[in-house]
Amino acid sequence: MEENLEDKRQPMELIPGKSLSIFKLGANISDYLFLEYIFYPKDDNIQGYDDYDVYEFVNMNIDLYVCSENTVDCITTRSSCVYMGKELINMYYNVFLELFGLLSTNTMHLYFEGPPKKNGRYYDVYYFDQGIILWVWRNKIRTIQIGYIYEEDGEHIKL
Repeated sequence: MEENLEDKRQPMELIPGKSLSIFKLGANISDYLFLEYIFYPKDDNIQGYDDYDVYEFVNMNIDLYVCSENTVDCITTRSSCVYMGKELINMYYNVFLELFGLLSTNTMHLYFEGPPKKNGRYYDVYYFDQGIILWVWRNKIRTIQIGYIYEEDGEHIKL
């Protein structure tokens, strides 16, 4: 019997600035197209990221933002993200700060429109130098974006 990666709800291990489980920053998107996905081209991207093609891996609650070179530039998860042995999704934001001692470098309060006939939500979005962006609603981490860690000159660090 063939193993189905999408059916396994194993924790997704985070390596800041590098990867979330099997998904790696800088990898070619073709490495993941064996998984079931929905494709949103940058020209009609519904998520507002018009510089990127987005591949939504629905069964895994993972979105990959892909640049024009067909490489993964950002990873977003709404279901699992384990860092240093702790699950971050649904963790209280203040617990995250206490556990890891990280300080955000920027904070935004953003409205995210909901699907038809659903209300949208205001999120507090926290940016960290470690290449992590946390989307917090009702004091809990709901979504995590993993991106590159950048030097002061704007170049990302190759890990």
